[in-house]
Amino acid sequence: MDLTIGRSKEGKSRTEFARKVRSCCEMLAGAEPRSMSTEDVRAFPWHQVSVEQAEDFRRAIYARYGPQTTRNDMVSAVRRVVAQCYKAGLMSALRHDLLLDALYTLAPGPSSKRRRLSSLEIADLLAACETLGTPTERARNSAIVALFWTSGMRVGELVNIRVDDWDRTGNTILLRDTKNGRNHVVFVHPGTSGYLERWLGFRGPGQGALFCPTRGSEKRALSPCGIRYILRKRADAAGVAPFGCHDFRRTFATCMLERHDAFLVSSLMNHKKPQSTMVYDLRGDEAKIAAVAGLYLPSLGTTASGNETARRRSAA
Repeated sequence: MDLTIGRSKEGKSRTEFARKVRSCCEMLAGAEPRSMSTEDVRAFPWHQVSVEQAEDFRRAIYARYGPQTTRNDMVSAVRRVVAQCYKAGLMSALRHDLLLDALYTLAPGPSSKRRRLSSLEIADLLAACETLGTPTERARNSAIVALFWTSGMRVGELVNIRVDDWDRTGNTILLRDTKNGRNHVVFVHPGTSGYLERWLGFRGPGQGALFCPTRGSEKRALSPCGIRYILRKRADAAGVAPFGCHDFRRTFATCMLERHDAFLVSSLMNHKKPQSTMVYDLRGDEAKIAAVAGLYLPSLGTTASGNETARRRSAA
């Protein structure tokens, strides 16, 4: 249990995860909410949870919580404990696999998640940002969309950027509060720099959050909910189908994978392993067909006359 909780980022994230684990433990044990202590959770026989218990737990989660994201968070907390039990040799591979099968998660929402934004949708979204609101709001919102699209950063990382994190000379942004707990340098797209410079002209050079409300002198950060509201209003105006902030990250990863190897893209995404990056790959069959069709093969009936050409190409 200590190892599982310790894998969460220190601070608020770890405290929140420990709270979720306690709630899950109470449901598995049939105890009243907030009745178990930290020691009770540590002493619970997680390695002996049966498949039937896991299935009952998942049904209870769906009955208690409505939002799919919340359901996934709770189920994922138990999945992480199960995985740690297996790593510690406390359960067999078969039990581990059966439990994870029982504790499956679903994508939240019918169509607004896990999709790739097209170039036309991004252009339409930027156009809406350029026409809705005051000049100050237009400058800020366009900069947000441009940075999202060309960096692949998470919404939690974007709202935590401070003005002094942006190195305007080197054209980089330092992300200090990332999901894996380590600092990450983002290389700013040349076009995005123009949007950011224009926004900074409206915002002013004072210290504080880079993206802040346009009214008032306080440079406090916009909230993730505020960012989502801004994007939803612009998407509605532009006629862009529903999407989430994380879809910018998926779009960035997919576009990068079309041009570069997974190890480079993994570094850009601040992933520890390329396998994590491949989860974001939304390339469809068209990309696979084009990749295969790109191989050189002499056409049927031309091989005899084309032998010399083929030899020259091989030599080159």
